Amino acid sequence: MKRFRLLILPAAILFALDAAAAGMIAYVERAPVASREGIARFFGVSERRFQVSNDVYDAFAFNIYTIDEQGKNRMALTEDGMSERPRWSWNGEWIAYRHGPEPVQSLYIVRADGSDRKEVLDGVESIHEYWWSHDSKKILAAATGRRSNNRLEGRVIEIETGKVSRLSREEWQRGWNHWEPGRTDVVNPRPRLFTALTEAGVAWPVWSPDAKWIAFTAEGFAAVAHVESVSNSGNWFLQKKEPPADRVFQWSLDGRKILFGLNGFIASATLDNGKMIDIAPVTMRRAGRGTFNAEATRIVFSANPAGVTAPQLFIVDADGENETQITNSPRAHLDPRWQPIFDDEINAP
Repeated sequence: MKRFRLLILPAAILFALDAAAAGMIAYVERAPVASREGIARFFGVSERRFQVSNDVYDAFAFNIYTIDEQGKNRMALTEDGMSERPRWSWNGEWIAYRHGPEPVQSLYIVRADGSDRKEVLDGVESIHEYWWSHDSKKILAAATGRRSNNRLEGRVIEIETGKVSRLSREEWQRGWNHWEPGRTDVVNPRPRLFTALTEAGVAWPVWSPDAKWIAFTAEGFAAVAHVESVSNSGNWFLQKKEPPADRVFQWSLDGRKILFGLNGFIASATLDNGKMIDIAPVTMRRAGRGTFNAEATRIVFSANPAGVTAPQLFIVDADGENETQITNSPRAHLDPRWQPIFDDEINAP
């Protein structure tokens, strides 16, 4: 990645430029609700009726922040107490996030500097997941509509116009409908690919940036499938050399590595001709989730420091070395996502 510095600039400006080049980290801060009623609900009772409250928002506030990899330049993007699951657009300019408790949830977007916030989807019972198109102009969301009898439906949202289209084939909404580079419309899975993998028990696949591979868990392992090969043959099977895993987090932006987890620990693997090599543990502590930086050289994750109950943010090299805690707060820091920054020669899909 190219960086240009002018030595005549003040050090503070140079640091800000460096942080922007490295990419910011979006994450969620969870804090107890700061009110008399909120404190009562924090302990599991309603102040007025002394009944157990099951609504997590009665006890905690969830807001989205950004921070740089040195743990500096922390900035709040939301202050409503009901915002979670930040998802960066491919161009790194926008963050989409889910707002509110079930059964009334909304999807918002906001620029990385906190400006131009707007609601882009409302009137749904639950928003399960969402993915930006590669041109950062649309979002595909998997949601349960309020009148859909708990059916999972797709929503395609045009950011500029606000137009929302509906995709009704329920079985495709669990990550099978997807985006591909250079295409502006949602792509449906090819029938043989879908059949072969769903019969193998695959759900919520994670598509590589170029959409040529998908990663998932199957029979307790982290696995990959070559989309064209399986689509043509209709066959897929485990090679029995895959690492054990219970979830797949992310592909690197260059599509060469995946990040996956098992029992709360995180590991990485490199893809080489369809086989996973250089499998390496990343964390020695249980972590919530992790994501690569743009070059896939470092990983940010959320975990509990020794003797501390509130998870904090850590950064570690992709080989598991040089772990550093970058936040230290009584608030819980959750669900970190590293801002994508593309260099056509290094990591563009």
